[in-house]
Amino acid sequence: MIDAQGFTTWRLGGFQLLRAAIEDYGLAGFVMNGAYRDIEDAQRAGFPLYGAGVAAWSGPKAGPFEINVPVCCGSVIVQPGDVVSASTEGAVIVPRAYAGQVAERLAQLLKAGKSSADKDGEARAVADFIRKVDAHIDHVFEQGGGVYLDADA
Repeated sequence: MIDAQGFTTWRLGGFQLLRAAIEDYGLAGFVMNGAYRDIEDAQRAGFPLYGAGVAAWSGPKAGPFEINVPVCCGSVIVQPGDVVSASTEGAVIVPRAYAGQVAERLAQLLKAGKSSADKDGEARAVADFIRKVDAHIDHVFEQGGGVYLDADA
């Protein structure tokens, strides 16, 4: 997690810069509040890379920077040790103190078929919700409480 304060005029680096961190230190993903480049290289390598933008221009090569300090990314304060889970739809930050509780609750939801990780269960829940909404709308109209806005159409 890197806070470049949303700066996207120039990039923080390119995928080649990350290779050593991936290979030597096991870097598993990269989230930054700033711009990066070589997105296609990262995608081909299956490396998750999330940022505020893409820029080709190379900025300064040295500091200032700090490591293992709280950062702000997407208006969220992220502390060292917090859990970050991201997809193309967004990122979630789980404070370290709550990570165990969140993991336990997610496991319970998955087991009960109420997790979005269970795509079939989620589809059934959405279909059930739509049926309930349709039934409610039908009931309201049957009782005379509904108004057709396009009655003349």
